[in-house]
Amino acid sequence: MNRETILMRKIMVALSKAGHFVMRTNAGVFYNTNGDRVRIGFPGLSDLVGCTSEGRFFAIEVKLPGEHPRPDQEKFLTAMRKTGAIAGCAHSIEEALDI
Repeated sequence: MNRETILMRKIMVALSKAGHFVMRTNAGVFYNTNGDRVRIGFPGLSDLVGCTSEGRFFAIEVKLPGEHPRPDQEKFLTAMRKTGAIAGCAHSIEEALDI
């Protein structure tokens, strides 16, 4: 498991313990058991999405310290903020909870 995945899982646990609903999203091309190509999600979709304990939607892009969201990821976060959702990039558990 890579360092970003470990951080993401720790963030998920912390958000859940704080009373929020959180789930991991995946985006990309995968192959089913028949070998058929299947696209899931879309470029830029945040790593984590969910609902706060108050019912507000959130999207969090998880990055290691020093890394930044790609342009398509930043575009998604901006679009979410424009709708009134909570959205941001977290490099730590503390940043995720602050978002």
